[in-house]
Amino acid sequence: ILLLRDKGAYNINFVTPTHFTLQILEALDAVKDRQGRPGSVRVRGDDGRGRVGCDGRKGTLPSFVKDLVALTDEKGAEWNTKRAEACLLLAKISFSEGNDNEALKWFKRAASEGAGDKTGESVLHVADIYAQGLNGFAKDLPKAQSWLDAAKELMGGERADVKHVQCLISMEQAGALRSSSDPGDRRRGIEILLGVAFSKDEVLAERALFTAAEYGYSEKS
Repeated sequence: ILLLRDKGAYNINFVTPTHFTLQILEALDAVKDRQGRPGSVRVRGDDGRGRVGCDGRKGTLPSFVKDLVALTDEKGAEWNTKRAEACLLLAKISFSEGNDNEALKWFKRAASEGAGDKTGESVLHVADIYAQGLNGFAKDLPKAQSWLDAAKELMGGERADVKHVQCLISMEQAGALRSSSDPGDRRRGIEILLGVAFSKDEVLAERALFTAAEYGYSEKS
């Protein structure tokens, strides 16, 4: 595609690309010209009853994927998997653009289309990003907790990976309380760390116990 574009191709047509439309959409996000505009492509397929398709030349990638979701809405339950994948892609794009509300809306839509486990893992990953300040995002504990609560709704609260992110958030909260001028807040931070220390999280329990002991020693000093 890149070679054809560099040779001056304006439009690239695929024959019956329905089964890999989403991969084409993901590629569009990476194929940009020097002005940062999305690459142009028209995706067309045949569902056995006539021509179906969507045209991405006039819109952004999110609008293109929304067209795909609307298209699959007309096709019924047999298109649920493709529709769920498109919703997941829209959610990830929205999150990368800093639109958390839009992202969560599309994550929930993907879950309703049958992609519950995959959606829950993606939402949990967002909570982890905000808890630790990963991938260039600023650390934001309220957002981390909000996304974790959403993950719990999708996955349940008893999974080990869900509990691990909750422990991460708790340790970050304890660290924030450590800098408080209020002794009560600092003691609360130690209590939070002890709660993590006595959890079943094999990765964080020992570190939390050591940190609690360190904080407690500093308080006595």
